[in-house]
Amino acid sequence: MVSRSAHRASRPSSFPRVASLGLVAATAASPFATAVPALATPSVGGLAATPLLPTTPLPTTPIATTPLPATPIVTTPLPATPTTTVTRWVTVGSNVRSGPGTSYSVVGGLSAGTRVTGTYTSNNWLDLGNGRFVAGSLLTATDPGGSTPTPPSETVRWVTVGSNVRSGPGTSYPVVGGLSAGTRVTGTLTSNGWFDMGNNRFVAASLLTATDPGGGGGDPAPAPPQAPPTAETRWISSGANVRSGPGTQHPVVGGLTQGTQVSGSMTSNNWFDLGNNRFVYGPLTTTSPPSSPTPPAPTPPAPTPPQDPPASTVTRWATTTINVRSGPGTNHPVVGALTAGAQVSGSTSNNWFDLGDGRFVAGWLLAETAPGQPAPAPAPGQVTGAVILAEAAKYAGVPYLWAGSTPAGFDCSGFTSYVFAQLGISLPRTAAQQKNYVTPVSDPRPGDLVFYGSPAYHVGIYAGNNTMWDSARPGTVVSLHTIWDSGDLSYGRVPGVSA
Repeated sequence: MVSRSAHRASRPSSFPRVASLGLVAATAASPFATAVPALATPSVGGLAATPLLPTTPLPTTPIATTPLPATPIVTTPLPATPTTTVTRWVTVGSNVRSGPGTSYSVVGGLSAGTRVTGTYTSNNWLDLGNGRFVAGSLLTATDPGGSTPTPPSETVRWVTVGSNVRSGPGTSYPVVGGLSAGTRVTGTLTSNGWFDMGNNRFVAASLLTATDPGGGGGDPAPAPPQAPPTAETRWISSGANVRSGPGTQHPVVGGLTQGTQVSGSMTSNNWFDLGNNRFVYGPLTTTSPPSSPTPPAPTPPAPTPPQDPPASTVTRWATTTINVRSGPGTNHPVVGALTAGAQVSGSTSNNWFDLGDGRFVAGWLLAETAPGQPAPAPAPGQVTGAVILAEAAKYAGVPYLWAGSTPAGFDCSGFTSYVFAQLGISLPRTAAQQKNYVTPVSDPRPGDLVFYGSPAYHVGIYAGNNTMWDSARPGTVVSLHTIWDSGDLSYGRVPGVSA
């Protein structure tokens, strides 16, 4: 028996070296060398076993790396949507916010039916300008009041002095902004002398001018030639004075009787221009010929009733051309006329002056003194409604002038305060102050004051039969007319005026 050591000694020394080299080579060449170790069969009889796995490396297939062609991205910009100003109406009471969203603070409100203009934002809010926005979902393009009226023509004005902007046409409305002197604004004039800039923003028209104070970069363009006014035909509705100019400050140059047909054109201050420096007060004309009054049917003479003691006979003078009627009221037929300055004698009854023989004239159109003579200051307690109305009638035709308080021009409270001052009674200057001064009454009599609004924004003098004297608004003159129907009407009696 050969020992283990003797057997190792008898083994060729090179064999193991060759087998080892072959195994190393196979291991190095195989791509799986690091993943799967080479397995060998146990030696038999001292010989090295053949490896169980092939050692030839597998060929590798290259991966194609050709890049795909890039597809260009179209970057054509979308066309921009033009910004267009639109008109809308508020469908329900809505908040006005400082930005286009409910996260912005509330800076005002709009009532249902309010008309607004502006431009829509991308998130459906309407931009009213000056940092004011309202939700588009609360607006409609249809006027809830019916067909959309034609808006008045806008005019351009410039601010003459720093001015408050208010939410409505009057000082009773809250201030919502301001305008500095020289600012250019556009809008329309209201009937009570305010300038409507749209979106519930108003400024007093008296603080504006039609002339650009900066010159506009040069002289303003000349106004286009105006077509001459179209002549129209009218008829005199009652006896009327003809004056040399469009106002009561011009001399009387003639007279016209009721029913006279005239031709001419209306002036801007409501006088009718007959041509050749001859003017007649517009409200004393009519566009249709007066109908001939039907003569009353004859009645059999009635027995003479017992006569009351005769009323005190007084002398008066006509302050203007006056209709003479067959009874003490405007519902009686006209039977003649008095010219301005005519002297009459008679008695006063129910604020009408009885001339006798069934002839009456309105007592408030008569004066206690002859034309040109100063009226005596009434004694305390002698200022009556008839005296007040006679004084008011002296200023018929005086044009409206904002802040005016003389016969050169009146505003509403300037007119009332001037009339009462001539009779020795001092009134506060503004309509609101005059309303606070008088005693409220529900059964007005001639000579009481008529107020609109609370606080009052307009005042006139009650003349009986639902009529009043006043100086109403720009473009009008002092006149006697029917009281406007209004829900905010009230009356007041001036202290010191007797019945």
